[in-house]
Amino acid sequence: MTTDKAAALAFWKRHGQVIYKSVSGVRSIVARLTLDHRERVDDLANCPTQFQEYIDGTDVRVHVIGDEVFGCEIESTSDDYRYAKPGDSPGRLRAYAIPPKMARMCRALAASLDLVVAGTDLRLRRDGSWCCFELK
Repeated sequence: MTTDKAAALAFWKRHGQVIYKSVSGVRSIVARLTLDHRERVDDLANCPTQFQEYIDGTDVRVHVIGDEVFGCEIESTSDDYRYAKPGDSPGRLRAYAIPPKMARMCRALAASLDLVVAGTDLRLRRDGSWCCFELK
């Protein structure tokens, strides 16, 4: 997360493919940085922005409600399934069986934050490892 142009450009250079979104109380659209964005980097001074290395894989949302864990696989060709662009497939959600170890970890994370209801955004990488993006 930064407002520093040099830091953002260095991060982009180091990771190659980068996802970004604004930091605010308003839902923002997640997008992948392209060369078209380069001239807008000067605007960072006025708009704190979150940058993440792009992680290839399958999006999985895990909802924890008390001790219950529910998984949902999200299939989409868009960087943000909630806002499919023309030509992208709309997001499709389907039930997903969360592996027991991951279910325990999601349950423990929600409990550690005293959350009775929590949604965790994960990505299952092509190599079978998991990446956690955020917990809501």
